[in-house]
Amino acid sequence: VSLLGDELLAVPDAHRADAEVLFPVVAPRRATLTVTARCAGRCGKRPRMLSVRVLGKDGVESEIARLQPPPAGGQATLDVTRHSTLFSGARTVRVLVDSLRAQERGGWRVDASLVLEAAPPPKKAVARPRLAAR
Repeated sequence: VSLLGDELLAVPDAHRADAEVLFPVVAPRRATLTVTARCAGRCGKRPRMLSVRVLGKDGVESEIARLQPPPAGGQATLDVTRHSTLFSGARTVRVLVDSLRAQERGGWRVDASLVLEAAPPPKKAVARPRLAAR
């Protein structure tokens, strides 16, 4: 599932991006999140925080990942299986980038994707032939 495709998040004006995602009805067995972040201009060397959140059906935000990308940017792949119950049905996925420098105007380019592995299909009971009583 592609959540964001090289979205520009300009700090501090538009420091977040939302993606409306229609996940499968059944929660996955395994979920892996890959986030790529890179500076889109002049970015400070001070730390920044990148957060990936999913809005639940009740509107409550749940953070599934928090990263601190290096000044030049980078990529991280994380196992987010413990949050798999959030990946079912229609959801909003939100990516935020915060910086400690208010004057950081270059912004960040962020790409995020989620790989979902389906649970194995339920095993069908094998019919065993019954032996006739003697």
